[in-house]
Amino acid sequence: MTILAALTLLIAIGDEGRLRVRIKEPARSESTISIDARLLILAEILPGDSLQDAWVEVRRTSGAEWHRHPISPARFVRLSEDRTLVAPILEPRRLPDVRSGETLWVRVATVSRSGVESTSWTLQIHVEEPAEREERLRSRLEQRHRELQDLLREFERDHRRLSRIALHSLDAEKLERPVLDELWSIDDAWASRLAKFQTLSKELSDDLDEAETDRLVDVRRADRYRRTIDRSLRTLGTEDGPLGRMRQDLARAAQAASAAERRIRFLALHDASDRFLDLLQHPEGELQVWRDRLDLKRILRSALSEQKDVTRTLDRERNR
Repeated sequence: MTILAALTLLIAIGDEGRLRVRIKEPARSESTISIDARLLILAEILPGDSLQDAWVEVRRTSGAEWHRHPISPARFVRLSEDRTLVAPILEPRRLPDVRSGETLWVRVATVSRSGVESTSWTLQIHVEEPAEREERLRSRLEQRHRELQDLLREFERDHRRLSRIALHSLDAEKLERPVLDELWSIDDAWASRLAKFQTLSKELSDDLDEAETDRLVDVRRADRYRRTIDRSLRTLGTEDGPLGRMRQDLARAAQAASAAERRIRFLALHDASDRFLDLLQHPEGELQVWRDRLDLKRILRSALSEQKDVTRTLDRERNR
């Protein structure tokens, strides 16, 4: 037997019965969460029909001993004959003696029916105080809200410019060059804002994911904000969405062959711009609601803390 054949045989023997464990979520190997978080871990196991059991392993420092945490049978999902998904929930607060500021090393481990153990790659989870996480979220939402309000103001200015152009050009058989240049400059601005919508939508989607994991927003409200903020912005800022159709209306108005056709095109463009502003005001209002709810929670928490201090002071005075 050649050396190459011997090595191939040894590798084959070593891999027999070994499962492949691939973590799908979180997508990054390093992340930061609140100590009150509920972090969903999704791990795919191949081949699934060879799986005997799976569990989560956690250690507190690099090189320390791994501690096993069982996964409920309800968190196992058989996707097919050869694919099984496990979906454990990691809650730092429930782990013994875990404190804010620590880093946890986390992985998913399995054992096959033939008794061979396998593990996934390791996640590094940094744990922070809930108040720190909430303050960072509040700061990010404030920044996103300003960006969205700036977008809204820019479109309102464009709406007024279009109204002025339409008013002075309805009866013109041919648009003058400065008017055409202004129309195309508005179109260029709209084209550049398409990317802004997609970026803002992605950032807010990430904010929602983190807020839901950190339990700073409940599942029902997170679903609502995804629908009314994230998806609304994503839909608005597409070539085949409302903004894309506005650009088509603008091009038709600029290229109209007669005053009568231009009047119809400008009217359609004005109505489309008006509807777009209404649509854009909705996610902006929903984002304001989200921010207001976070502020209200902070105010209530502060009031409760003050009330407890007052109660403790009164108790001490009574006990003197």
